[in-house]
Amino acid sequence: LDQDGAPEQDGPVYRDEPILFTAAQMAEYTPPQIRRMRRAAQNFSSYSQSTAMLFYTQGKMMESFEDDYPGHAEYFQYFPTYQAMTNQQLRVYFTWRSRVRSGWIEQTSLSYAYVYVYELLGGIGVSSPQEGYDRLCRFWQAYRDLDSRLDDHLPGWLRDYAVWHGLNPAQLSGGGLSGQEQAVLTLLHRQ
Repeated sequence: LDQDGAPEQDGPVYRDEPILFTAAQMAEYTPPQIRRMRRAAQNFSSYSQSTAMLFYTQGKMMESFEDDYPGHAEYFQYFPTYQAMTNQQLRVYFTWRSRVRSGWIEQTSLSYAYVYVYELLGGIGVSSPQEGYDRLCRFWQAYRDLDSRLDDHLPGWLRDYAVWHGLNPAQLSGGGLSGQEQAVLTLLHRQ
């Protein structure tokens, strides 16, 4: 306000603007990154390339994607992948993953949790195998308090991950490797 109490003209001027999307349209909105990820699947033939390779390709495309979707969608799939999710489930997953990456781990559909584990096992969102291992361990330890069903697979997968990537067994959380696993590690990474 100027000295007479009138609004100053030098500041920003706010005007009415049209609403670009209705609430219903926002609920159906699909971010362009998800649309691109879906299009990538069209280049994969079920006969020539595997579901795992499609998952990895899509995961690398979405590696740094973050979402803040307010919706909720359960997801139950025996072999969960991005391709098996609806657009709403993808938005829920990427919102949940954004929170997990920032340290806020909350319970969700177990299939979403497994997709996150698959990403880490595949090196999606990590800069090194050691970082991937450490994140897997931290996630597992935190999430098992919410749902212990990850215990069915994570111990073995962590050992396999360590062997495959040649990680030092002495530095691994949860104990070292068995004698047989150490022998496999030696054979895989001999000079």
